[in-house]
Amino acid sequence: PREAGALSGPYGGLDLTASPNRASAVAVIASGFVTTGLYRTDEEIVSALKNASIVAIDSPLSQPRRGWHRDVDRALLRMGYKVLPAAWPSMKALYRRALVISSRLSEAGTKVIETHPLSALKSSRCSGYADLAEAVGLAIRDKPRVKDEVDSLIAAVVAMAYDEGLAMSVRASEGEVYLLKPICNKGR
Repeated sequence: PREAGALSGPYGGLDLTASPNRASAVAVIASGFVTTGLYRTDEEIVSALKNASIVAIDSPLSQPRRGWHRDVDRALLRMGYKVLPAAWPSMKALYRRALVISSRLSEAGTKVIETHPLSALKSSRCSGYADLAEAVGLAIRDKPRVKDEVDSLIAAVVAMAYDEGLAMSVRASEGEVYLLKPICNKGR
């Protein structure tokens, strides 16, 4: 793991679901280690992330003024990343829940940013989450059990990268999404 004191975090990643009927995945980076877990209620999610200085959420944090896609989604699509339309009914429900959670985290002093883990992993040029964790010097406490935990882990790395200047912003009039700068060797 990273040397003690190398992080100013802790950092959080959230792969949010639109409803508490399905568990959301949370990852926390602290002291050079990544831990992941599954939570259902907004209270559980906020509690798990309450000590994070920055949280990256895999959810739209804005809606399009018209049409299915936000301008930032169109920019991501032009860059070759695959994102779902923010105006789909299921994405609108996700957006509404994300606003509640991000508001509560912001009130507690946490910086909240939007990410798209699959696109962030692709932009990092790493071959998978383990390769990504190794590239940024993190140890994984327990192997993620489900894809959602992998996505939350990648989101937490984006939050850390944001703080360390290793994230790149894709910004447009209807939002901003953070991805990772290339940190692994291309073709790995």
